[in-house]
Amino acid sequence: MKRPARSVMIHPNMAKTKKTPSPQIPPWSNPYIIVGVVAVAAVVCFFPVTKYFFLQDDFILLEDAAFKPNTAFAAVFESNPGLFRPLTKVAYFAAMYKWAGLNPLPYHIVSLLLHVINIFLFFHLLRRFKIGAQGAMIVTALFALNVAFLDVLAWICCVQQLAALMFLLLGLHWGVRAIETKSIKFILPAIGVYVLALMSMEQTYALALILFLYAFQHTKTGGFQTRLRTAAIDTAPFLAVMLLYFIFFLGWKGLPGGGPYQLHIGANVVSNILTYLDWVFDLSVVMPFVTDVAGSGLTATHLVIVGLVAYGLARGREQIVVFALSFYFLTLLPVLFLDKHAFYLHNYIPSFGIFLLLAPVAQDLYELLENRHPGYGRGVAVLFVLLIAIMSFTKIRFNETNILREDIRLPKNFVLRRAVIARNAYEDITSKTDTRRQPRQLFMVFKDRSGWYRDNVTAALGKASAPRLFYSSPAMAVFYHDWGDTLHTYDPNNSVMLFFDHTGHCFTSEEIEADGRGATQILEPR
Repeated sequence: MKRPARSVMIHPNMAKTKKTPSPQIPPWSNPYIIVGVVAVAAVVCFFPVTKYFFLQDDFILLEDAAFKPNTAFAAVFESNPGLFRPLTKVAYFAAMYKWAGLNPLPYHIVSLLLHVINIFLFFHLLRRFKIGAQGAMIVTALFALNVAFLDVLAWICCVQQLAALMFLLLGLHWGVRAIETKSIKFILPAIGVYVLALMSMEQTYALALILFLYAFQHTKTGGFQTRLRTAAIDTAPFLAVMLLYFIFFLGWKGLPGGGPYQLHIGANVVSNILTYLDWVFDLSVVMPFVTDVAGSGLTATHLVIVGLVAYGLARGREQIVVFALSFYFLTLLPVLFLDKHAFYLHNYIPSFGIFLLLAPVAQDLYELLENRHPGYGRGVAVLFVLLIAIMSFTKIRFNETNILREDIRLPKNFVLRRAVIARNAYEDITSKTDTRRQPRQLFMVFKDRSGWYRDNVTAALGKASAPRLFYSSPAMAVFYHDWGDTLHTYDPNNSVMLFFDHTGHCFTSEEIEADGRGATQILEPR
């Protein structure tokens, strides 16, 4: 007798089902890997600046670091009008000088690393603000490879701008998370980096106001006053820190009462606004010879920015337009009131606002091309970034080789020029004199006609700071003279006399006499 077939029940967990393999995502599709490639391209483009020496303010900060770090740090907190940058003007240079001394390479490497970190933070925040990956990558490349930031990466003391932007972007990242989640685990690190930002650069005060604006825009319910109150509650810790900072600065320390950082309200404010807006994108091949006095005329860049604003409003993106412009002008505000002290480096921190304004436009263009010609968008984006990288490398090289005159073969760019001058002086002083002697006085005599060229050299050397560092002599008095001046206090037993030219090269008295110029100074020791 044939047995009936039995039905067998298989438990679902016992069933051996064939799993469908998940599609493999190529590494180059990961946007952060692509941003990493952009960061590498930025390092390659800007790496030539690592061969340049210290200059100007670098020597002043290094002198404090070498001879009186504790006194310099305490002075920052005293009731004395001036800048408040204890982290980037004192602590950083004190630590680096102990490690690297007068070797500029490690300082430059730190600057490049900070720029790389800012590149990733730049991209991350653009994505957090709902910018598409392709638009964010294109705009991040424009920031990473922007030759307008050549001075920031070439001038070692501009670690202030680099570190300040890093802390500001970190504070913005954690601050936004704190507003969205109401979690203290984000509030505490955001407050911490905000304090570090304030100790790095004055422009970062704006973080509290930027977060307040974000909180106001993030609140979708209630009337205007309700949203204001909610935003104030959400950002109260940041506003409190900013208030304490203002009390310290205005009530105790005081604003600079003189020098290049003295505030002035007048036509300079309008001129500075137009100048900095024009400098956001460095569209010219040669950076201006004079960078501290800029015109206030309208340029093509102004029209581009106006077009970006108009486009954003037309597409119904009022919130991002307001947020982007607020970020730019709030962070730019402290330098808008400076008179004849406009430099590219002041645009490094505010630039995020304008690039945030540009990012949705870049994303729209990418999507438009991709929709009409599938696959073309990514290729065009890659070619665009490659073109920007080639242009940046070419511009940087051009800035190195674009000289003042055929007989003065120094770069026109004032940072590169003064770094070359300082290097020439350092090499001649350390090779032609006994720097272990530590003389009581050093007389530096300009061997050519006086004027702009002499002032250029003395500025490059930070006046007396560089020579004192070269001789490791904090008490050494340094005097700069014109050709033929009487050196009344010259004492051959305790003094050194050197002659210098417009390139910073220094010559001993024996070299000057061997050159056929004969007696040069009237020496009247007391």
